[in-house]
Amino acid sequence: MASAMNEKNILYEIEKILHERDNWACRKSFNLLYSARNSGNCDPKEFHKNCDYKPETVTILFGENGVIFGGYAKKEWSIIGNFIKDEAAFLFRKSPDEGATLEMLNIMKNQENWALYCHENYGPCFGGGRFTSSDLMAFKRPWYGLCILENGIFNLNGTSTIKSGVYCPTKDGTDLIGRGPMKVTDVRVYQVEVEKNPVWRRIPTKEAEMEELKMKIDGIKPKDELGVSHLNILLIGSSRAGKSSLCNTLSVVLTRKLDRVAETGSENSSVTNKLHCYKLVCKTNDQLKIHITDIRGYEEHRGYDYELEKILDGELKPGYHFDDTEKEVSKSDLAYAAKTDNAIHAVCFVADVTQKHNQQLRQQFQKIKKVIRKRDLPIIGIATKLDTQNHDFEQNFEHMYRDTKCEYKVKGVALSLEIQANAVFPVVNYTDDEYFHEKKDFLALIALDFIIQKIMIHIKELKEWKALHDHKDIWFTRNEEVLKLTQPKFKNEVMQIIEKEDNLEYCVLENQTPENLPSLILFCQLFLAGFQIMQLEGLLV
Repeated sequence: MASAMNEKNILYEIEKILHERDNWACRKSFNLLYSARNSGNCDPKEFHKNCDYKPETVTILFGENGVIFGGYAKKEWSIIGNFIKDEAAFLFRKSPDEGATLEMLNIMKNQENWALYCHENYGPCFGGGRFTSSDLMAFKRPWYGLCILENGIFNLNGTSTIKSGVYCPTKDGTDLIGRGPMKVTDVRVYQVEVEKNPVWRRIPTKEAEMEELKMKIDGIKPKDELGVSHLNILLIGSSRAGKSSLCNTLSVVLTRKLDRVAETGSENSSVTNKLHCYKLVCKTNDQLKIHITDIRGYEEHRGYDYELEKILDGELKPGYHFDDTEKEVSKSDLAYAAKTDNAIHAVCFVADVTQKHNQQLRQQFQKIKKVIRKRDLPIIGIATKLDTQNHDFEQNFEHMYRDTKCEYKVKGVALSLEIQANAVFPVVNYTDDEYFHEKKDFLALIALDFIIQKIMIHIKELKEWKALHDHKDIWFTRNEEVLKLTQPKFKNEVMQIIEKEDNLEYCVLENQTPENLPSLILFCQLFLAGFQIMQLEGLLV
């Protein structure tokens, strides 16, 4: 099955190509028109029923070997039985190799008349000629029957050999765009849609709204029943991403003083080599119930192999020094206080949108994410330095939530973190500013408010979850319980309950055995939160 992440990544890269062609003129989204997997077979009739007379489509084939390939058509598909001129059409492919990027194969000069071929017995076809086969034909209707899904694979009867001269050859000189037989897990066709609303996220525009946000944050007091005295937020990011600058920005916004609480370096250096814990204060210098932990940025050959778990558990002392080479943490660096007081409640990944991660940085990033996912902690993205991408931001930060390129960068951060785009926030940090900037304040406050909400929900869920068990390590087992739902036994039981009962959680508690109780409760909580059964199955299988 084509993974949701592969699908999102390839659409993200295609979106960039389309944006660059129209100079980022408008917001774009992708609407799924056709999926062979959903149909159970590759039927040209079904393809034409769903895709004909709809301009701007993207056809994607997910190869069994991990190669993703396909084509973009500006013009409409139909059943006319002829070639269609399309100067904007192109083919593409992406290998599963580490660090691979999308390879784009444009139309050759003076070959646009042969860009597409439309026929009632063919699925999407690109290239070819009167005496040559198509460069890419996804599938066709043969006399002996349709291609059907067998053991999760479609053995397609189309062609994928670039040799007609209509499209540019591949960089490695291979004729086969899919790098092998046309065995795929799915064929999908999307329509590119233009978003009518130019604003991709609302930003408060009135000063009263900002003051309301500040008062809300100033008044944060974790309820006694949650069992925490303050909220702990960890900032993680590569070197020079802007973590320490974010600490300063939050301090400026809340205190209304242009003072720096955290030391920052130049664009080409990182000065944070210790674990710092900053206790945020408000305008009256009263301490808020929010603590920010700032640590050294990860680098190609320096992550947190020995430290991260201890940081998340609140075991490392403030002031801990991160050496240039990783080593075991000594006992003298461990805190003596109860670790639950300093345990992290949410992780903010600070991402500099102007930076590109090489293979080594990506590997460090993946290791860090893996450790955090085990804790089932909320992850929030902070996109920094977006103001360097568009000078209009310097005068009007409201423009950031209208800018297509900014939205695209935020989507990229969300994809890398594997979180929803609405959990990523653009922030423009205070650095050497001599004046307060209202829109900078708005951006920072909106992000902080969201982080606090996520923490409150997370802690409440954990306390409810912990109440169901006596096991001391239950705080870290939710992911393991979710994985149990991949077993048909558990999923079928829950689905039967949902079909019959209104009070799902009560029914589970009354009728299910202790062995599967945690998974069933979690499933029902997710269902009650608004998930559909098919969405959950897609996430868990």
